[in-house]
Amino acid sequence: VLSLEKFATHPLFVLEVFKQKLSQLEMLRKPVRANTVIELLLPERVAKRLGKLPVLLLETGINRKGNGQSDLVWFPYKHEIKESRDHTIFDSKGLKGKFTFRDGLESLTTQLSLLGFTATETSGKGGLSLVKTTFRGTFDANLVPTELNLKVPTFKFFINKQYDNGEMNLQDLALNVAVAKASNGLKLVEVGATVEHFDFRDEHSKFSLNQLAVQNDIDEQGDVINHTVRAKFSQLRLPLELTAGTEIELNYTGQLALRRLDAEALLVLQTLGSQLYQQPNPGKQMREFTDKFMAEILPQLLAKSPELALTETLETSNGQLQASIGVSIDGAQVTSLANPLALIPALQAQAEISIDKTLLEQGLTILKTKAPQPASMIEQAIPMLVAQNVLVETDAGYQTAVSFQHGMVTING
Repeated sequence: VLSLEKFATHPLFVLEVFKQKLSQLEMLRKPVRANTVIELLLPERVAKRLGKLPVLLLETGINRKGNGQSDLVWFPYKHEIKESRDHTIFDSKGLKGKFTFRDGLESLTTQLSLLGFTATETSGKGGLSLVKTTFRGTFDANLVPTELNLKVPTFKFFINKQYDNGEMNLQDLALNVAVAKASNGLKLVEVGATVEHFDFRDEHSKFSLNQLAVQNDIDEQGDVINHTVRAKFSQLRLPLELTAGTEIELNYTGQLALRRLDAEALLVLQTLGSQLYQQPNPGKQMREFTDKFMAEILPQLLAKSPELALTETLETSNGQLQASIGVSIDGAQVTSLANPLALIPALQAQAEISIDKTLLEQGLTILKTKAPQPASMIEQAIPMLVAQNVLVETDAGYQTAVSFQHGMVTING
C-alpha cells in the first residue's frame, strides 16, 4: 500500500519503497522473478470523490549478477464526479515505467511515461488535458539524482464561466537537470529549460511567447568556479492594457556570468546552507551563518578577485535596447571588511547602455498613459543630459558609458 499523501510531500518516497523491495529480493537465490501489486491509498476525503484508483503492477527480474529491471504499469482510469449541477470526468490513459538497476542498487535509471490525462466538465465550462509526458532520471546508491529529464509536449487548460473566462496553452516543455561534483566535493547543478510556445488569455487580455530557453553552465578551473546563466525568448506579446493598446513584439537575449568564485568558500557556503535548511527553527543558526559568512566565507571569495558580467539585448519592431555591465574586485587590494569604504580601491565597474530613438519614443508614449508626469520629466531631462555629456546622441539613438576605477567615476570619457 502506497500513501499518496506521503508521495505529495516526499516524491522520492516511491524510490525508497522500490529500494526496500529490491533489498528483499536480493536475499533470494538468483535469478529472481517477482510480481508486486501496489495499492494507492488516498486520503479519505479525496477517496470519496475519486473512488478507488487502479493498482500499480511491478514486474521485476534480477539475473545472477544482481543486475535487473522492473516494469511498471498503472492501468487506465476513468471516473465521473457528480456535483449538483456540473459533472467532471477524469480520464487517465495510464502509466508505464521501467527501472533499470545494478547489483546492490549501485545506480538506478528510471523511465516513466504518463500516457495522457484529461479532466473535463460535462457542461463544457472547464477542463484540462495533458498528452503523453515522459520523465527520465538517474540516481546513485543513495537515491540522489545525477540526471533528470522531463518532457511535456502539450498541456491545455480552459475555463468558460459567466464571470471567469480563460485559456492556457503550453507546448514542448523540456527540463533537464545534471548533477555533478567538483574535485573538492562541491555539488554542481546545471539546469536547462525550454518552452516552444506558451500563451494565456482571459476575458480582458492576452499574453504569449515563443522559444523560451534558460540554461546555466558551471565550469571548474583549478580552485575557482565559473558560473554562466543564459536566457532568451522570442515573439513575446504583452497584454494590450500594459502597452496602452499598442501591439508590441519583444525578442530578448541575456547572459549573466559569475567568474573566479573560490571553490572551497562555495563548498562551505553550500554545506552551511544545507544544514540551515534542515533546521526546524533556523533563527539562531541564521545569525551564526551570517557571522561565519562575513568573517570567513566572504573574505575567501574576495581573495580570488571575483567578477560579474551582464549583457542584455532587447529587440522590437521599433528598435533595440542594449546593455552591458561588468563589476570586479581586485582581491590583492582588499585590506579589511570592517569598513565597507575600504573596498573602494579594489572595486572596478563598467556599464554601457544604448537605445534607439524610435524605441524610446514608443516607451515614453506608453508611459504617458500610465504616468504622465514621470514621462514628461524624462522627456525634459534628455536634452539636458545630452548637453552635460551624460548621454551621447547619435543619428539612431542615445548611448552612455560609465566606468568606476580607483575611486573615480568617468562618464563617456
